Amino acid sequence: MKDINSKKNPKDSEKKPVSRAAEIEEIYRGNGNRQAESEKDWYQDTVSSNHTSKYDWKFWTGLIAVLAVFLLGVFGFTKFFGRVTLTIVPAQGDIFLSGLTSAVSATSASTSDQILTFSTISGIQDTEKRIVDASGQENVSTKAQGQIIIYNKHSPSKQPLVTNTRFQAPDGKIYRINQAVTVPGYTKKGTEIIPGQIEVTVFADKPGAEYNLPTSDFTIPGFAGGPKFQNIFARSKTNMTGGFVGTVKKVSATDLDSNRQALQKILRDRIIKKASQDLPAKFVLFPDAIQLKFTDLIVPDQSQLPAGKAYVAQQVTLSALIFDRQELARYLAKQWSPNYDGLPVEIANLDKLEFTLQNKDLLDFTKINKVSFSLEGKAHLVWIFDIAKLKQRLSGVGSSEMHKILASEFPAINTVTPSFFPPWLWTFPTNIAKINLIINNGAKGP
Repeated sequence: MKDINSKKNPKDSEKKPVSRAAEIEEIYRGNGNRQAESEKDWYQDTVSSNHTSKYDWKFWTGLIAVLAVFLLGVFGFTKFFGRVTLTIVPAQGDIFLSGLTSAVSATSASTSDQILTFSTISGIQDTEKRIVDASGQENVSTKAQGQIIIYNKHSPSKQPLVTNTRFQAPDGKIYRINQAVTVPGYTKKGTEIIPGQIEVTVFADKPGAEYNLPTSDFTIPGFAGGPKFQNIFARSKTNMTGGFVGTVKKVSATDLDSNRQALQKILRDRIIKKASQDLPAKFVLFPDAIQLKFTDLIVPDQSQLPAGKAYVAQQVTLSALIFDRQELARYLAKQWSPNYDGLPVEIANLDKLEFTLQNKDLLDFTKINKVSFSLEGKAHLVWIFDIAKLKQRLSGVGSSEMHKILASEFPAINTVTPSFFPPWLWTFPTNIAKINLIINNGAKGP
């Protein structure tokens, strides 16, 4: 058998023999190249990794900054523009009114009386004049007159004053009442003395323009020398006007009457409107609770008028009975609603109910202490809550707390529907001016 392993390649036979040292050197060179290549790859990987890490850090930092700016913008927008509107439906119901009701003057009712009271306004005046045809002249002599309030700080007992009692102005002029009156005694509120008072009309002792007087204080000469002189006194409610002695142009009875009626209509509409506008919102003034007194006025100086012309002038004085809206509503609710809980209420359509004062033409509003009236119609009761307190309690609280607060502290509120702006706002603003209320009281006519 031939040994095939013994065959030799001719080319192999041509290679030079390699020493052991050369082999070792070759191996060393090969490893060095591989190590250099490995170091080069590591460096490139490290540079690439650092570049990527640097890029990621800038990205996340920028993203966080953008989010921070966005959130600050949202916070600022919410803080500046955030607001809430509450649509509130209070507790409410209807009662049907009819029949007579009595009331007493607030100045004569004691604090313990569980009765309805009224107050009086008086001495509101207005004048109007117009030019009319005149024929001839006439002599006129009139006394000045006006309203005063008599005060009693002397005693808790009533003080009667007889007809023609004198009242003296600081300049010595005398004015008198033309009928007897009784001044209520004083009351006390703690240590404070609240004088009793009554309003009356006084007339000058003599005719003449010199008795026309602006508002003033008055003493009662009949009490001079005694303790009543300092403690029972009077003050003007209106000016003293109408005093005149002299010749004026004469107007025919027909012209005088027709123009008087026209002037009275103008004055009636104007003074009722003025009284209603000046009345504090807590009171109600019914048309049938108004009393008007018209008087003819003399216009002394008519020298600037053309020949054959004269002034016709009228003065009106308004007195009225007024009622506190809430007191009246609570009183009527107690009388007509068996389920009334005693909480504050108002009658939303009070001005539309039919008020009729009994025996009005026989009453002197400046002196009466008790009246009877009827109030007819369907009264719409609305329970009242403290708006300022509600806003203060909701200020800064979360919307989830709202219903708890309403249920425990505001029983007069039936339902509340909140509307927040912006929509993501669910906390009430701390600024109560940004909490708006819409109150739906369902007011209806009678």
